[in-house]
Amino acid sequence: MDQDVQLINAATICSGGTPIANTSSGAVLYQYAPATDAPVFPDAKLVNTFLPKQAALVSTDQPRFTWEQTGQGAVMLAVFSEAPEMGNGSITNAASIRWLWHSGLGRGREGDVLFSEGVSVLNGDLLAANAPVPLARGRTYYWVVWAWDAEDLVVSWASALQYFTLTN
Repeated sequence: MDQDVQLINAATICSGGTPIANTSSGAVLYQYAPATDAPVFPDAKLVNTFLPKQAALVSTDQPRFTWEQTGQGAVMLAVFSEAPEMGNGSITNAASIRWLWHSGLGRGREGDVLFSEGVSVLNGDLLAANAPVPLARGRTYYWVVWAWDAEDLVVSWASALQYFTLTN
């Protein structure tokens, strides 16, 4: 994924000099747009996600996450700086996780989690309980929810890969 931001300027003036819009500038972010119809863990049941909506522009650096409850005891939600990569039933690029919440933290509830109820992940260390650090503005993030079976051995529920972009 290319995270380079390209600045553009647009001035819409007719050839005769008559302005038809104000001069403006903005940023274009080239990114991978993931499919949204299949769970990230292929053999899992699909968990529906609600917020942030797919491809949303989010104005807060500490978003709230909502999804369909699975009813499972062990549930995790992770926010990645790069699209997560899966292999052999697990995530192979855990170093790109920036924030996570799981049911073992004892804060928040499945299906509705505030950013302040999770922890920041530094250098892929998923066991550290770091205070949540706001996400960087102007960046795109990916998020996934998954839950294990009753024995906590196999991922039985998972969302499709979602992404959102924080506005500047």
